[in-house]
Amino acid sequence: MENERHETALHHAVQIEEGRIMGHKERALLDAAHPAGEEKSKVDADCAPEEKNIVKLLMGADPQLANYPSEGISPLYLAILLEKSTTALTLYNMSGGNLSYSGADGQNALHAAVLRDRDTVMIEFLIHWNKGLTAQVDKDGNTPLHFASSLFYWTGSYLRLALLRRPPWCVFVWFPWKSTQTLQKVFKANPTVVYQADKNGSFPIHVAASVGAKDAIQFFYDERPDSVGLRDAKGRTFLHVAVKKRRLSIVFYVRRTRSLAWILNMQDNDGNTALHLAIQTRSFRMFCALLGNRKVELNLINNHGETPCDISRSKIPCGMNYRQAIYFFLIYFQASSPLEYTHMLQTVYISEPRE
Repeated sequence: MENERHETALHHAVQIEEGRIMGHKERALLDAAHPAGEEKSKVDADCAPEEKNIVKLLMGADPQLANYPSEGISPLYLAILLEKSTTALTLYNMSGGNLSYSGADGQNALHAAVLRDRDTVMIEFLIHWNKGLTAQVDKDGNTPLHFASSLFYWTGSYLRLALLRRPPWCVFVWFPWKSTQTLQKVFKANPTVVYQADKNGSFPIHVAASVGAKDAIQFFYDERPDSVGLRDAKGRTFLHVAVKKRRLSIVFYVRRTRSLAWILNMQDNDGNTALHLAIQTRSFRMFCALLGNRKVELNLINNHGETPCDISRSKIPCGMNYRQAIYFFLIYFQASSPLEYTHMLQTVYISEPRE
């Protein structure tokens, strides 16, 4: 029996099931899901102490409950969303892998795991169970790779307690942690998804640029060099997006990477280069970052007939110091302004006395 939200008793059991760190039984179930350790794990699972709970009782009575609903929030999606890995593993094992992966707004369980499972354990198992999840999209056309590209964690390290055989018996050890860990798992399961755009025409690399995930940009470039040239529905590259969102670290990365010089002067559907946008956003630091690369063209004209120099005079309000600085640097580097030249001709013509 279900309620108005299409939830069964299993959904409620998943919600009230106590979340806890995986013990011996759960680790045995984890290994059982992997082909390499399947036989050994079955023995370990049988020998482990059994703990009855509502989820197991319901699944034992009717394993098909895990396969409902086929659309909407499934028990597996709910378990992962609530970060209850042990419950998710119970659902998979007791259903024999015959369960629904669907979630809210067209998402699937992998979408939820990408946002919730920072250590990537559940991500790895979802990919092993159903690799097709990597290409499925939500209502906005986002794949799990789009979600993974939007994650921005600082590259760093974390503490782990290590046990010793002699005093002091334990010690804290630093372990490195990479910000692209989740991204790598999802990408390597299905690399072609990097070329799949959402409903706004944005590819995963555009999503990464919008949040300032430089490591993700670098990862995409290393794995799929041609992906850096992908354009969204507005004709923008990831560099256009980074400039628009003021992601300075990404702009610096492009500037110092010689092999990326070819995208510096790419123009969007409005004819704007990254330099045009840097001036439009009134970011002097962004402007200087781009100007520091000699490959940047200073005199390209957009669809409105404007060069970067024109924009520095017309789009930035008077009285701003960086307006004068930007204009000074452009003139110093011999940037031309067709509009200024036209204005000069008109002034001369108008001021010239008629005969």
